[in-house]
Amino acid sequence: MSESSFLGRWSASGRAIEIARRDDKLLLLAPGAPEEFAPALVADTDGRFLISGGSYGGLSVHVGERNGAPHLVIGDVITLPAWDESSGTPSVVGVPAPPMQLDLATERRYSELLEEVRAADGGVVVPHGIALDAWIRWLTDQDVVLFHGSASGEIDELIPRRTSYEVNDEAGRGNLPAVYATHDGWWSLWFAIVERDGLRGTIRSGFEWVDRPDGSRLSVYFFSVDQHELPRAPWHNGWLYILPRETFQRLPIVPGGPPSIEWASTEAVRPLARLAVTPADFPFLEHVCGHDDGELLRHEELSTVVRQHVTAATRGRYGVVLELNWDDELAGVVGEYVELSGRIMPEISGRVDQVARRLYLDTSPALAEMILNTYGDKRRD
Repeated sequence: MSESSFLGRWSASGRAIEIARRDDKLLLLAPGAPEEFAPALVADTDGRFLISGGSYGGLSVHVGERNGAPHLVIGDVITLPAWDESSGTPSVVGVPAPPMQLDLATERRYSELLEEVRAADGGVVVPHGIALDAWIRWLTDQDVVLFHGSASGEIDELIPRRTSYEVNDEAGRGNLPAVYATHDGWWSLWFAIVERDGLRGTIRSGFEWVDRPDGSRLSVYFFSVDQHELPRAPWHNGWLYILPRETFQRLPIVPGGPPSIEWASTEAVRPLARLAVTPADFPFLEHVCGHDDGELLRHEELSTVVRQHVTAATRGRYGVVLELNWDDELAGVVGEYVELSGRIMPEISGRVDQVARRLYLDTSPALAEMILNTYGDKRRD
């Protein structure tokens, strides 16, 4: 495979990731990440390359085909389509983490607050006299706890149950029946202050690290909501839960690959402490970007019509079976719904039996359970 097939921009959750030649190197460039720290692509066998450095270091890269179009394939799992240059939607841009410099008095106060957290037994801790975002950064760097952001401050125990779906979860780590957490407090703070109920479209976020020439690492964060939602500033006050690590396992980016930024526990978790937070505590509020969720929002419209016609939801041999009240309105949308579902949710394949008036959603047992949970009193076990 020729080197030129890799060159250009590829779409990763609203970010235009670029592979470009700089002198004698192929570099993997992410918007907002300093180019001098960018991972390089090193030629491997069979027309493939290996990523050298950064979050995805060690994973293979090749150009494959999906739905008749070229895709950049990372780790034989993650597929990135070519960036649509005609869309007019700007790329989501990352923001490097600002450096931290602390005096001894501040370090002592931060350490005291950590001891208050350890003694809180799940209760509320009030960080008097300090900048909350800076303390969260410091606590992240201690690498001793995990974080979970929520709109609710009434959680005494986090239960391993999944009721929402992460689209394009090709790596298989985003839709587990588990308690999710991260070792990075700033990323978790985002989930505490972003309005998830009532927000149209997806919430995209994360952070990656790039390697400095001196061997140290620089974290680069990115945050985005649908471009039509961004002007109304969909933020609210929330809660940051600080969790023990004992029952958690760190999930790989792809099966067998390097570690991701997500941790999961299949057991219930009792928080060490909880902190009340506001949008003003989130250090990247002015850097949240907007992406284009047009196709997904169309899928949501179709989903509403389908759900209105569901009379019963049951577990089938391969996933979920939805019994339908068939009429002309449903007949006009169900084909498009099945097609879009397959594009947006790779774990699900849908098929319609119009004679039996049923919609079959074939998927994994865990995801089937999540879908069934969303149907409430229509569920039939």
